[in-house]
Amino acid sequence: MSIRYKFFGMFSVVIAIACALALYGICSVSVIGSYAIRLYDGPFQAVNHARSAHAELNEARRLMQSSLVDRMPRDSIAKFERILASIADELEVVRERVDDRTVSLALQRAESRLRDWSETEISILKPPSGGLTMVPISFSIRQKEDAAAAALDDLVETVAAYGFNFRMAAEASVASTTANMFALATSVTFISLIVAAVFAYSMTKPISAAMQVAGRVAAGNFVDRIEVRRRDELGQLLRSLAVMQTRLEMRSDEDHALMASKERLTRMLAALSATNEAIVRAKTRTELFELTCDAAVNGAQFTWTTIALAEPGSDFLRIVAASGPRAETARSLKVAVSPAYPEGRGLTGTAFRTKQPCISNNYLADQERSAFHDIVRRTGSKSGAALPLLSRGHAVGVLLFMAAEEGIFTSEFVELLERLATNISFALENFDRTDEKAMAEERIKYLATHDSLTDLPNRAMFSQLLNHSVEVAERQQRPFALLFIDLDRFKIINDSLGHAAGDALLVEMAKRLRGGLRANDVVARLGGDEFVILLNDVAEQQHAATVAHHLLSIISEPLELGGHECRVTASIGVAIFPKDGNDERDLMMKADSAMYLAKQEGKNDVRHCSDEIKTQSVDRLMMEAGLRRALDRNELCLHYQPKLDIATGRVVGVEALLRWLHPDFGLLPPLRFIPLAEETGLIVPIGRWIMQTACAQNVAWQREGLPPISMAINVSPRQFSDENLLRDIDDALAASGMEPQLLQIEVTESMVMLNIERAVHLLDSIQSRGVRLAIDDFGTGYSSMSALKRFPIDTIKIDRSFVRELPHNPEDRAIARAIINMGKALGLTIVAEGVETIEQKEFLREHACDEIQGFLISKPVPPENVTAQLLLPTLASPDLQMQCTDSLSDTRACAVLAGFKL
Repeated sequence: MSIRYKFFGMFSVVIAIACALALYGICSVSVIGSYAIRLYDGPFQAVNHARSAHAELNEARRLMQSSLVDRMPRDSIAKFERILASIADELEVVRERVDDRTVSLALQRAESRLRDWSETEISILKPPSGGLTMVPISFSIRQKEDAAAAALDDLVETVAAYGFNFRMAAEASVASTTANMFALATSVTFISLIVAAVFAYSMTKPISAAMQVAGRVAAGNFVDRIEVRRRDELGQLLRSLAVMQTRLEMRSDEDHALMASKERLTRMLAALSATNEAIVRAKTRTELFELTCDAAVNGAQFTWTTIALAEPGSDFLRIVAASGPRAETARSLKVAVSPAYPEGRGLTGTAFRTKQPCISNNYLADQERSAFHDIVRRTGSKSGAALPLLSRGHAVGVLLFMAAEEGIFTSEFVELLERLATNISFALENFDRTDEKAMAEERIKYLATHDSLTDLPNRAMFSQLLNHSVEVAERQQRPFALLFIDLDRFKIINDSLGHAAGDALLVEMAKRLRGGLRANDVVARLGGDEFVILLNDVAEQQHAATVAHHLLSIISEPLELGGHECRVTASIGVAIFPKDGNDERDLMMKADSAMYLAKQEGKNDVRHCSDEIKTQSVDRLMMEAGLRRALDRNELCLHYQPKLDIATGRVVGVEALLRWLHPDFGLLPPLRFIPLAEETGLIVPIGRWIMQTACAQNVAWQREGLPPISMAINVSPRQFSDENLLRDIDDALAASGMEPQLLQIEVTESMVMLNIERAVHLLDSIQSRGVRLAIDDFGTGYSSMSALKRFPIDTIKIDRSFVRELPHNPEDRAIARAIINMGKALGLTIVAEGVETIEQKEFLREHACDEIQGFLISKPVPPENVTAQLLLPTLASPDLQMQCTDSLSDTRACAVLAGFKL
């Protein structure tokens, strides 16, 4: 409130008090007058009315006394009643004027006595009509009359006494009012003096307080404050001074905080510079981390600074560096990266997960970090900041700062810390790049000398090791052995189960070979499925053979590939230094030749190097070179072996069989070159030539007037897996013009069982062209009946191994009968191969075999010799004595090798 308003208020109060006193005096006078009026209007009037009632009672008594002498006329009676009514009115006025219990009682007695008397008198004056009337005696009337008069007298005295008492009370009230007026005037005067004193004090105290505040502010004291409760101008002045004091204090605090922040930022910039220097100087990550933590603590005076890095496969970070007064506590800190752990909900874990800075300027008030409150409280820390360390966008660690003050991690300070963390992240990326470069160089060096799949030494490394062994063995005159190992049928596994299964097989074989040798022996992979082993300190050839056979047993142990249990065998060639060679080239060539000999002679075996093997190796090389030129030089030809319908005795078809007319060695049997063609892949173009030539020959026979016959052509495994097989069939049929139903494709059980789904699809495609299909060498494979019924075949050919001892061998008889009966049940044509005797023919006829093929009918002959046989209605048995010369060789030549009919 304004001071001028207070002065005006004080003046108004004085005027109001004076007016109040005057009003009180007026009111007192009014009260006295009111008492006088009430005295006059109340007790005085009541006494008068009571006396009037008494006078009227006396008048009524006189009127009634005259009625005793004479009978009262009617007008007198009416007058008597009017007097009684007037008395009643007077008494009612008394009741209205006086409100006192004593007067009320006296009034009630008077009314009661008066009522008794008046009723008695009325009963005399107005007797009832008819009957007898009881007239009261005069003594009774007199007595009631006197009682009524006495009651009125008593009422007059009571009212007079009440008026006297009321008057005395009024006088006492007037005296009391006068005294109160005096006391009130005295009190008001005293109160006015007190109010004036209080007002003066209230004016001087805030002025003194304002002077004190101004003095403290001038002296720079912003701590002591004054409470301001006034609302006037002085209060506003004090409040302004208090606000100025607060603002000056805040400005002072801000100046101090700004100075502290500038000092901290300056120190942090120095720490950042020291960190950059550490990045340049540090040779290792550990040195970088320690230098960084030391620089941060010395620069910003943190309680502790730590660097924690992620551990592969772990949910917890590893403290790699710590510095500061509480560094030991920091090193024992357990920090997780997952929020599933309480240790993962702190600043460090949150910063690692979010890859963003995580700040807490009042750590103990942050309930989300309660798991670390005890540690923070023990170390005297109050705020903290965690910044992620990133490498190529991925969090690899966290940089944690803890401070003893609250709220020091301002945006500017955090920005400097982020630069510090960014510099460390950059340094980590440099270290990573350096490590990756070193690892890449090591890997390049390693891959230059080792196989990337099996981690075995490769060809180059093994060449160095072998040359070194040769030098050492020459100096020390100690022999050693070289083993050349090639896995059998690896390509079939690789093609059927996939390259992943093939790689798994190679890795497993490498592991087994390493486990089966001594520590000083060397195992290497040359490529593909070829391995070489260097056995040092081998005194005898037999020792090397023992090791080789041990390795065969290890290799042949079952293993699971692609969900299938498989067994793998190997062929091993052995060469001994210095017996079989004095240098790397000779030893490798001899061991390789011995390995190929083991593969040619049935696989899964060991062969030692010899002069004969060397000769065979040379022949093999020459054979391969000549075979590559055979097609171009038209050195290949086909011979045809007839198939006889056993019921009609007519030739119903022929089988095309390959021969090679070598310019140096003459007519070579298939055994000499078919395996080589299969191995080198030449079998595919050779097979394509066979199909085209056989179809063209069949059409040529028909053009010569010969009846149409079926042409059976064998397909090798390599050709069956060739994606162009269907196109080759279509091209051969289109080029020759032969009817598709005259072509019969022969496949073996083992070929179709490698990949049943593909085989079914391919055979369906072949049959859809009208070409017939036959299973060759049935019974020698491993097909099941459930798989066999899925193949769209037309013919089953009983293998010669089941026909050779018919009808004398009971097992062969049972097998032959079973195959014939099964084929008949399936509606298939049954052909028996290798029939050479009449007994065999008769047995097959008796058991309803459809067709036979073998030397009993004819050996494979050139195409011009087939014409005469086709013209004969029935073929007689040839003279076996005339064929005894070449029977044995041709029998082997007609054996099945690598899926081809030889």
